[in-house]
Amino acid sequence: MPSEKLARCSSQAWTALESKFQGDPCPVPSGVNIGGAPAPAYLSILGWEACLGKISNNQGLTTLCLPSEKLAQCSSQAWKALKSKFQGDPCPVPTGGNLGGVPAPAYLSISGWEACLGKLSNNQGLTTLCLPTEKLAQCSSQAWEALKSKFQGDRCSIPSGNAYLKFVYYPKQNSI
Repeated sequence: MPSEKLARCSSQAWTALESKFQGDPCPVPSGVNIGGAPAPAYLSILGWEACLGKISNNQGLTTLCLPSEKLAQCSSQAWKALKSKFQGDPCPVPTGGNLGGVPAPAYLSISGWEACLGKLSNNQGLTTLCLPTEKLAQCSSQAWEALKSKFQGDRCSIPSGNAYLKFVYYPKQNSI
């Protein structure tokens, strides 16, 4: 029996196994051994591939990094586990430099851009940023004017009424 619950094992099944299992414990896996080093712990997390980013240096070396926020395709369970087990670097927050060999969007160099853009989601869970047709209340005039000329993504309408607040700040709320 493994010393820790595996990601795909339900808590209920794990508890039952712990109380009834009478065999020998499994040896601690050494994982893939690269030059004497054990495999990183995050490789045991189901779905880790969908959660990590990649960064490349100018010598062509690519390494994995942990994004500051969960990616849309990453499961909540894998994200939670990675935040404690991944020991690599955090992904850099782009500020107008280079993203994997592709120039970063110009709007990332605008101070306060985060307060000015909306989000659009499709039915596959992909979320993209959009420039509202009107300036949002929390967006500075200076950032708004710069974004109108530098942002190259989709435009989006601001929903009317209370939906506006949900659009900008609040997660989707369940009806009672």
